[in-house]
Amino acid sequence: MPIISATYYTSYLHNNNLETQTLLAHPEIKQHGTFISFKSHHNHKVVGTIQLNNQHFSFYHYNYGQQKQQKIDLTHFNCHIKGYFHTSKANDVVVIVKQIDVKSCHKDTTKLPNIFNTHKNFIYNQMEKYGGKEYGRVLALLFGDVHLLSVDQLEDVKRIGIYHLLAVSGSHIVSIIIIIQMTCTALRIPIPVIKCLLCIALPCYAFYVDFVPSALRAIISALLIILLPRKILQHPIDILATTFLIVLLLFPAYIYDIGFQFSFLITLFILLGKPLIAKDYPLRTFWHLNIITFLGAFIISAVHFNEIQWVGLIANLFFIPFYTFLLFPLAIVCFLLSHI
Repeated sequence: MPIISATYYTSYLHNNNLETQTLLAHPEIKQHGTFISFKSHHNHKVVGTIQLNNQHFSFYHYNYGQQKQQKIDLTHFNCHIKGYFHTSKANDVVVIVKQIDVKSCHKDTTKLPNIFNTHKNFIYNQMEKYGGKEYGRVLALLFGDVHLLSVDQLEDVKRIGIYHLLAVSGSHIVSIIIIIQMTCTALRIPIPVIKCLLCIALPCYAFYVDFVPSALRAIISALLIILLPRKILQHPIDILATTFLIVLLLFPAYIYDIGFQFSFLITLFILLGKPLIAKDYPLRTFWHLNIITFLGAFIISAVHFNEIQWVGLIANLFFIPFYTFLLFPLAIVCFLLSHI
């Protein structure tokens, strides 16, 4: 396994570095591109995904709507843009759009519209119109999208040590499963039908959150538990290991993602610590889980951020139940109300 892994990732990194160097060698962009998703914000900031030469890139545009032209949603529109390629903090190549020629835009009919992106953009527009000043927080809770939060808001949650609560994680997936299961049980729907509904709903949610690693881990783990008999995967660590391999086979670059590292390492720590806390009282169990989570996060945050959020030990005692049992369910209510 080490030999196979080393060979695979050596080849992957080599090809990835060649592509990155080719793009950054000529960073200037003056060409047509199709906006796959287009999420605007009230401070003239736009983020989303753009397709250039059959490749998808995340893009950022900071002065949209400041000119005299009308501010419109350009999802699935092909437009002439000016900008440049740039590397993000995660060393991914992103596109910085400096100018969009709105007059050159036309609907791209060569590709079928992505139903998930279309619906997600509709939710974004509805929340921007009717969601109040803090709609960005609601969208961050629903989809894990922190692009619409201000720098000060992000620094606050990092300083308190609860940044992980803004990421779509196992608690989101568990909440969705519980909502579907309780609703179906109340309607006396058979268990096989409930399992089928979950197998449809969970992958659909993965499209809405753009397959972020933490959500993908929870979704694949849940699907393995639902679909496979317990005789095949008897121990929870077997499920985690199988999920780990599936995710890396589908998205090899995720191993360098901080969210991926946080998600799998903290989950591994919890599973390893489970026999020690299984017979504790509920309050003591919650406190011990908090310590285990802190130790798992410490290993990653110390390396990547050169800091340790000690206050998170105390803050998580209050904010984890607050987010899990109150804020996220209310965010789902806002999601449903945004349709009407």
